Amino acid sequence: MKKVLICILCSMMLVGTAFAGGSSEAASAADSNTLTWWEHFETLTAMNEKLFEEFTAETGMEVEYTLSSPDKMIESLLVGFRSNQLPDVFSLPFDDASSVLTMFNEGWFQPLGIDASELPADVAASLCEGRTLYNGEIYSLPIFSKNHTTLLFYHPSMVAEDELPTTYQEFYESCKKVYEESNGEVYGLIMPMAFTSRVNANINELMDAAGSPVLDYATGEYQYNSDDMKALFALMAKLWDEGLIHPSSVNFNMKQARERWAAGEAAYMIDGIWNVGITKMNFDPELADFGVTDPIRPEEGDYMIYDPPQGGTYYVAASSNHVSEGASLIKEMIEEDYQIGLANVMDQPPADLSVLAKADVDPSYIKGCEIFSATMGYEPYPALRNPDTSRVMSAMRTVTPTPCDILNGYFAGAIKDLDAALDDYNQKMTEERNLAIEKVQAEGYDVSVDDWKFDDFVYGESYAN
Repeated sequence: MKKVLICILCSMMLVGTAFAGGSSEAASAADSNTLTWWEHFETLTAMNEKLFEEFTAETGMEVEYTLSSPDKMIESLLVGFRSNQLPDVFSLPFDDASSVLTMFNEGWFQPLGIDASELPADVAASLCEGRTLYNGEIYSLPIFSKNHTTLLFYHPSMVAEDELPTTYQEFYESCKKVYEESNGEVYGLIMPMAFTSRVNANINELMDAAGSPVLDYATGEYQYNSDDMKALFALMAKLWDEGLIHPSSVNFNMKQARERWAAGEAAYMIDGIWNVGITKMNFDPELADFGVTDPIRPEEGDYMIYDPPQGGTYYVAASSNHVSEGASLIKEMIEEDYQIGLANVMDQPPADLSVLAKADVDPSYIKGCEIFSATMGYEPYPALRNPDTSRVMSAMRTVTPTPCDILNGYFAGAIKDLDAALDDYNQKMTEERNLAIEKVQAEGYDVSVDDWKFDDFVYGESYAN
C-alpha cells in the first residue's frame, strides 16, 4: 500500500507510535457522543478549547482534543489511517498539494456538507478544485491566508537591523561575525534537520526566492540540480564546515531548534510566522529579542515565493460519523471573532487580513504578514488544468535521499559530493515521474509531461490558474 505519508515517515526515520490520547481513543469514541479532534497548532490551544467548551454547552457533545508536534502528527495520522482509527477532525502539518491530493484519492476525507452560499464572499471566492474542492464538493476551508515557512528570524541583540543580510554572501559574513564575536559560544544558524518535510519546503521556497523554482515551468522539467540550488547547498556546506551552524542541528526537530534559538544559542533561524506566537507563548511573554526579515537570496533584488492556490486547514475523516458537527466547528473558524483571535495568537496569518487592524499583535508579526503580501504568488498548478495529474503525483514513489537528506548527509559526513547527489536526485525524480505517467496512461488517463509546462508563466507574477 503506497502512501505518501509512509514516504515522509521513512525519510524522517520515525517510529510508528501514536501520540498521547491516540488512535485507540479515537476509535472508541467514533460512535459515541464525543467528537475527536487532532491538531498540531500549538498557539491555537486556548482559543480552540474555548470554542469546544462553547460547542459542548450548546450541543451536549464533548470534544476530545489532542495536540501534537508536527512531526509526531504526521506519524500518528498514518497509524490512525492504517488502523482505521483516525479522529473525526484533524489538521495536516503540511500543505503540499500533491500529498493532499493523494490523501483524497486514497479516501482519507469526506465532504463537509457545506454550500459555498453559506460562506463569507472572500472565503467562497478562494475555494479551488483540487485544493479545498473535490468534484465540486467542499472538503475543507482555508482559515489562514498565504504564507510560507522560510522567513529569516534573528536576534536584534546579535544582529543590527541595518546589517541584516540579503544575499548568501552577506548571510555567511553575518553568521561568521556572530560566531567570532561570541568567541564561539553563539552559532550563526540553527536548523531542524530531523524535520525533513519542513527543511525540504524551506529549500523549495529558497529556490523560488532565487528565481529558480524547482520546476522549470517553461519545459515542465525538474531543476533540483540548478546552479542556484547548488549555490545554496554550497553556502550551507561552507557554514557547516566553518562551524557556523549549530552542531546539534542534525538531530533537532522544529520544537528543539526553536527552543535553542530562543535561548540565544544561534543568531538566525528559518521558520514560519507562527514562530512569533510560539516564542511569546512558551518563553517570556515580554520577550522582545527577535525580529524577522526576508528570506536570503543569491543576489539583491525583487523576488517571489510561490504556493498553490489556498488549501484547507482541517478535514473530517471519511470514517467519522460526526461530519455535521465537525463542519460546524470548522465554519466557526472563518467568522470575524475567531479570525481576530487567530491574529492575536500570531500563528499563520488569518484568512481575513483586515482583522489585523483590530488585533493586538507584535510588530514582527505585522512585518511578516507584510512580507507575505508583497512577495507571494500562486504557482501554476497542473491539477487545475488536468485533474488526472493528481493521479500521477499519487503514483510517484518518494525519491530518497531527498534534498534535506542530502544536506544532512553532508553534515554527517556520509555524502561528500553535493553536486553529484543533486544531479542524481534530479534524474531519479524525472525517471519516477515518467514511470508514474506511463502507469496512469496505461490505466486510460490522458496525461503527459506537457501538463507540467506553463508557457505563460512569468517569474515575479502570481499565476492565474
